Amino acid sequence: MADYYILDQENLKFFLPFLSPALRRGAEQGAFLVAGAVEDNLAVGAAAFSKAGSEARLESIAVSPEYQRYGIASGLLRYLRSVLPALDCFALKASLAPGQAKETAVKSLLESLGFQAVSGPTMISCPIAALRSSPLLQPLLHTEIQGVAPMKDVPKPRLREFGTALLQQGTTASPLDWEVFDPELSFFGLNERQEISCCVCTLQEENGISVEWLYTTPAGVKRLVLAVVALLRACEERFPPDALFSAVLVDDSARNLLEHLGGDAVTYTAAMQWRLDLLD
Repeated sequence: MADYYILDQENLKFFLPFLSPALRRGAEQGAFLVAGAVEDNLAVGAAAFSKAGSEARLESIAVSPEYQRYGIASGLLRYLRSVLPALDCFALKASLAPGQAKETAVKSLLESLGFQAVSGPTMISCPIAALRSSPLLQPLLHTEIQGVAPMKDVPKPRLREFGTALLQQGTTASPLDWEVFDPELSFFGLNERQEISCCVCTLQEENGISVEWLYTTPAGVKRLVLAVVALLRACEERFPPDALFSAVLVDDSARNLLEHLGGDAVTYTAAMQWRLDLLD
């Protein structure tokens, strides 16, 4: 029978294989907390979650193939249900993106543990191949791109300055944690003074990439298109032709950009969101 723990930094390393690269970096930096399952002195599963005020958000849950169908995933969620109130979290949320391979199984698991379905946000997506063949982007794919750099090459002081400016002008409600984005699949536009004028920050997903943060100043719109081109180049060798470029719609910026670039290939789906009140 498995035992469950909230992991400290010393034990986290044994559970990192259960997390995506972006979640690994975030967990190592403390942006995410991780609950681990141990059986026969082996790490057999992990659930990553983030905290926002009095709510926790389930970011991922994974179990070793040889230990699946033994109740490890449900055990992890039951453990979170019992321990989160001690961490001042009184609700646990989870989202399911339509079309994911294990959507039905995860949905059944959440329902069995008392999660209630609530209306989720709309997701906009477009095949990466369709963007690469876009008449607007195709001429740019094989030309030299200047004034755009992957996040890993942007000096950290510039990122801090940019984050502070976004906070001060009210664009963000709290400081952005740049560490949670994929440093090789997130791109920034830099003006002549090497100031950040736009960015497209992403996470690598099972079926493509998810745009997590998109921003541009009025003067940075053209450079934002170049940042998307640089992103498509970086995706060419990493993803199959049917991989998706997707974003959850929280405002019109991602919608307008994808509709402009992807045309009829753009689709909309409603993500399923689930909530478990921990004080009931």
